[in-house]
Amino acid sequence: MNKHVNRVFISVLLFSMILFCFPASAFAAIDEAADIKYSMKADETLDFDEEDFNEVCEDLTGEELDYVKFDLPDVRKGILYYNYDEDKDDDEQTKVSSSKRYYYSSSSYISRVTFVPNENYSGTVYITYTGYDIDGNVFDGRIRIAVDESSSASTITYKIDYDEDFIEFDDDDFYDVCEDVQNAELDYVQFKLPDKDAGILYYNYDEEDDTNTRVTSTKKYYYDESPRISRIAFVPDKDFSGSVTITYTGYDIDGDSYTGKIKITVSGDNGGSSDDTITYEINNNSYVVNFDEDDFYDICEELNGEELDYVTFTIPSSSKGTMYYEYDNGKYSSIVSSSKKYYYDSSPYISEITFVPNKSFAGICTIDFKGWDIDGESFSGTVLIKIGGSNINADTITYTGKTNTALYMKDADFNNACKKLNGNPLDYVIFTLPSSVYGE
Repeated sequence: MNKHVNRVFISVLLFSMILFCFPASAFAAIDEAADIKYSMKADETLDFDEEDFNEVCEDLTGEELDYVKFDLPDVRKGILYYNYDEDKDDDEQTKVSSSKRYYYSSSSYISRVTFVPNENYSGTVYITYTGYDIDGNVFDGRIRIAVDESSSASTITYKIDYDEDFIEFDDDDFYDVCEDVQNAELDYVQFKLPDKDAGILYYNYDEEDDTNTRVTSTKKYYYDESPRISRIAFVPDKDFSGSVTITYTGYDIDGDSYTGKIKITVSGDNGGSSDDTITYEINNNSYVVNFDEDDFYDICEELNGEELDYVTFTIPSSSKGTMYYEYDNGKYSSIVSSSKKYYYDSSPYISEITFVPNKSFAGICTIDFKGWDIDGESFSGTVLIKIGGSNINADTITYTGKTNTALYMKDADFNNACKKLNGNPLDYVIFTLPSSVYGE
């Protein structure tokens, strides 16, 4: 009896000690923290508000915030400083450290942390942090900062169907942008020429003339005198579809300059990739495909008019290949999952995804994906990977005929075989002639 009582006593004592050393709150599940959201101009600085962090902490743990530790952002997007002074040079500023604690109500204060965006950056910056409440409970959070271009001119947009041969610039579009940005009348502009694979800028374009004059980057094109902006035309390349952005420098009548952009969307089916398709091409014996996050960003911006947040993938058959995360010469951290989100500018990153083709496969591998922009709106797209190799062959086209009777081939059969194999319509074929014993 005494032994039984002693065992019960010891059990109760141990349980009490555990509760004393590890309070129940330490075992409580912590829900996901809500993002702290800020917006700013690229030529501004942003001071963190300690109350924003405290509210997140209280919502999650029910306790007041003690301190946080920051994961530093990509320096190409911006830098976190402590006690930032815009009158000091960069080398005189104190940068935030990822190992240092920044407190809610004591020094070093969260309220003295400042984000300074890179002068060339616009977009969304995500900064993750770890928070600790006054009872020692830990949670992870994220700061989302939308950085708009500073004093930027609005983009002039044009859209043309592929069947249309060209688009002419409207000088009033340029005048309106200048007046909005400079509060003065437009004098002239100078263009940075687009990639010739997308198209060419011409002056006084005549589609019947083979000797049209090309626009030059050094020449001035005026609003109300010759050479005029209104005489400029963009002629897309016959193989181009998608969007092309042309930058220009504008000058008002006071001689002050600004930078602007023209975005031209060429739509229609011209045998190239559609607006929702990303195309890669590799040799299955030698190479892998590293996904480029900007390809996905461009599709999101084209379809939704917003910045990309994340995507999810439909995983292809392993007989065609495998998608890996953080792949390096056969080593990888994980296999890409259809249930996981892969982000444009936070971990896990789209840019860390690699497709490795199956050594025995050659042909077309299509990977469907669904994306979400920063406003939560979705869109769909496809990654099309053309994998070469010595064993790549089209399906056999079969016909049945009668002796001494002409047999006509159908161009649609060849076109379908080409599209199934290469993802593009057929251009032409070359035949190896059969023996005359069989026919001609």
